[in-house]
Amino acid sequence: MKKAVCIGIMLMIAAAMGCKREGDILATYQGGDIKRGDLYEWLKERHFQKDSVVKTKKAQKEKLERIAIERIAALEAKKAGFDATDEFKAMADMAMEHQLTKLLYQKEIRDTAKFKEPIVRISHIYFKIRDARVEGAKREKLSEKDLAAELEAATQKAQGVIEQLKKGEKFDELAKKHSDDFSKKNGGDIGFRIAEMLPDNYAAAAFALKEDAYTVTPVRVYSEQPGKMPNGVYVIRVTAKKTLTESNVEDIIDNKVEAARLKNRLLRKSAEDYLANLKKAPDVAVNTEKATSKNPADVIFKVGEVAFTVADLNRRIALYSKRFQGQKGGEVTEAQRRGLVDNILRMELLKRVAKQKGLEKDPDYIRGVAMKRDALLAAEFMKKLSTKDVTVSAAEIQDEYAQNKDKRYYQYVKKGKDREKVVQPLSAVKDRIEMVIKNKKMSVRMKEWTKEILKAYKFTIDESKLE
Repeated sequence: MKKAVCIGIMLMIAAAMGCKREGDILATYQGGDIKRGDLYEWLKERHFQKDSVVKTKKAQKEKLERIAIERIAALEAKKAGFDATDEFKAMADMAMEHQLTKLLYQKEIRDTAKFKEPIVRISHIYFKIRDARVEGAKREKLSEKDLAAELEAATQKAQGVIEQLKKGEKFDELAKKHSDDFSKKNGGDIGFRIAEMLPDNYAAAAFALKEDAYTVTPVRVYSEQPGKMPNGVYVIRVTAKKTLTESNVEDIIDNKVEAARLKNRLLRKSAEDYLANLKKAPDVAVNTEKATSKNPADVIFKVGEVAFTVADLNRRIALYSKRFQGQKGGEVTEAQRRGLVDNILRMELLKRVAKQKGLEKDPDYIRGVAMKRDALLAAEFMKKLSTKDVTVSAAEIQDEYAQNKDKRYYQYVKKGKDREKVVQPLSAVKDRIEMVIKNKKMSVRMKEWTKEILKAYKFTIDESKLE
């Protein structure tokens, strides 16, 4: 009897698993279909959490519709010859390079990375140093004399705590009583840290400590390293010392999110080391300073027989003109040019290794390139479709302003101790209003187009196959 029950349960599990085969067709459209495996791959490529999407049929249907729209838009783009334009060909080549280097990163770095990184668990007591004071409604920086006085006061407080520790008082209790940051509620505990996550002198003091020891002199942290630790004076205690490897991160770090974040940081470090070694190859020459040259023939870098010139950089910038971060229609800065060169050099180095290893023949790469190319083609096609012949009249701008100036087009102005709401003049917000109206029109157009195109291609979802 028990054996029969077990067999029955196993058959039920097998049947349930059979209902979720990756080859199952979830949706169809004229000329194609979307399988469960296609949905999973699409979610992975776009960094969606599969488990959260498959929880509801609504979420699955929404994503299947998006996949269908992308595929159909790509088909329509090809019909219109959109994929034959020089601009798209250049963008498709860059997408191909990205996919190739992504696969290389996975195979050469993510899946094979080895690291041994010292890590310590830290508790600290933090004493803040003010660097400014507020006089009336104005914030003023402290003078050197006043700043020195602030530093002296914080240092004396820290020294006082150290004396109490020497007398046997508990670190966590003193942290709860004296510390000026969030960690006080945890007795000063800020968790595990590797050296590069800390300011230099803080890291030097922490990693010099033995387990369960604390600093016997206050540690001063300056604000020259923003984002790592607040400016101030610290008393530091190390409660654990470990060696972090690629296989024990999750064992040492309890919090899964923190463990993943730290592992990614170490993988990035491995990637940087990998790239640094590639740059040392004898046939690689880099002259990043040429990025700002006015001579189109100047060579910025060479990787083997491939030479990248100022003219090549200018063409790439022209292609990125509307996408280049921070450009906003203005001139590309020297720093931006050098940053773009660094990215292109990195891509060229990785691309060479990928080709040497024959990764362009890898099935995952071929499939990934096809997906990336069609997604890019669809996005560019829909963008052109949504913006074509979209105009905004002066009357529309005036009407939007008249109806919503009190709701959208205002700012608060200080008047004495109070703040007063002041409507901005039309001249100051005209461009913003035009963009708002234009975006609305583009959104309406795309909603109408997607509805019509799904109907024309007879898009259908088989709800019985959804999870």
